[in-house]
Amino acid sequence: MVAWGINDAGLVAGYLASSGFVWNPNDSSIVTLNVPGAISTAAYGINDSGVVVGRWLDSNNIAHGFIADPTPEPSTLVLGSVGLVLVLLRFALSRRLIRA
Repeated sequence: MVAWGINDAGLVAGYLASSGFVWNPNDSSIVTLNVPGAISTAAYGINDSGVVVGRWLDSNNIAHGFIADPTPEPSTLVLGSVGLVLVLLRFALSRRLIRA
């Protein structure tokens, strides 16, 4: 395991075997980063917003850079919000039916 970067929140970006990673020492969680089709991925830095920079190697050992942004896509937020509202609505309706 090689650590290459750390941000103010303590998140660590690095490289282990053929995968990049972000490790959160506060809860011991680890997220692996693997670019599809890459033979190797490494995370070299992480900023205070959680954006990760690094490099990946293709099958010809040619290096390419990447930026991984942890910000969810707007469509993901909308879909998640709709799902949450439906679950809460269903729960509220089921509670009302039980009391009736």
